[in-house]
Amino acid sequence: MNSDISIVDEEKAEDISEVLFKSNTLIKSNINITSVEYKIFNKILYKCQIEKENDSQLRAVLTIDELSSIVKNKKENTVKALTESLEKFIKIPIRFEKQKSYVITTLINKVVVDKDTLKFNCYLDKDLYEVLMGYKELGYSPINLKMIRQANGYYTQRFYELFRVWSGHNKEVTHTIDQLKEWLMIEEGTSYDRYFNFKTKVVEPALKEINQKLNMKVSYKENKAGRSVKSLTFIVEDLEPRIYDFSKDKAINKQISIDELALELDDSSYEESLLKDKKETLDATEYLKKSGFTIADSTIHRLKLKYGEVLVYDGVSIMCNKSKQGKITAPVKYLTGILENLNNKSLNDEADDSKKLRFNNFEPRQYDYDDLERKLLGWDK
Repeated sequence: MNSDISIVDEEKAEDISEVLFKSNTLIKSNINITSVEYKIFNKILYKCQIEKENDSQLRAVLTIDELSSIVKNKKENTVKALTESLEKFIKIPIRFEKQKSYVITTLINKVVVDKDTLKFNCYLDKDLYEVLMGYKELGYSPINLKMIRQANGYYTQRFYELFRVWSGHNKEVTHTIDQLKEWLMIEEGTSYDRYFNFKTKVVEPALKEINQKLNMKVSYKENKAGRSVKSLTFIVEDLEPRIYDFSKDKAINKQISIDELALELDDSSYEESLLKDKKETLDATEYLKKSGFTIADSTIHRLKLKYGEVLVYDGVSIMCNKSKQGKITAPVKYLTGILENLNNKSLNDEADDSKKLRFNNFEPRQYDYDDLERKLLGWDK
């Protein structure tokens, strides 16, 4: 997708390519930290990924300069202050699904500070590390860390990553309010649990900052049942590339063929991802013609805008297979019916997921909520 929106980078002396291939499992994990802490955590994951051949695979090594570039406040980016910040990570829980289990661990297990080099060695839990490095099998979304560090708000970063999970395939997606609150760990009875506050202090500020600072245009619409808003549908135009050319030491906003792709990481899954994308975004009209159907390109385009390319391709596949069992006399109506059923099933599955086990049986952290709100909304830099 072409774009005339440039990526702003305050770190002028450094290259722009700092892309974390973040497992979708981690993007959907439950974690309750501040905006700056989340940026540090992503940096740790990134360093683990690119240093995967080091002598201790669970380790990420960060320099004081790297941490100071994230923690802008001079009072908080001293060696002592940074060490204390990382020490807190040992007590902060993260919850995610791994195969058929829920895993509850901490952001890091151990911190070792080298007094001579002033390097911070951060060690990850084994389960967390396996999910981080198993992104090829679990599915992942490329996150440009240098760009996303422009965001002040914690919720901005989290929503942006969530949109990256599906924006390569669909223009819009619906999540229930309960799903969003659970994902963001907004507990029942708190101020942000009230929908008006959730909308005005969480959703809208995050989307506003995404539109202003990040390579994405997003809006939303409310879905009501009676007078209550039950879900939100997000409409996203993602202008950030999903493929990065690291050989040129910069990100480019266009698709790159498999032969041209040169990744800094040994990431063969990008080839698999490209092949998968090619399959999912095949011209549906070609598929239909091979099965003897004729549906106007404009109709297919309209259906893609409404249901997304992946769902349309799946619907076309189902209809073409069904046609082998008998003649279909009204293909547009038949296909629309299939898409409605697939879409409803997807929404029902999401609603069922929201009823799954919630991670509420843990000792909550103690907060100065006024101070935390300022940090979450980016009022304190």
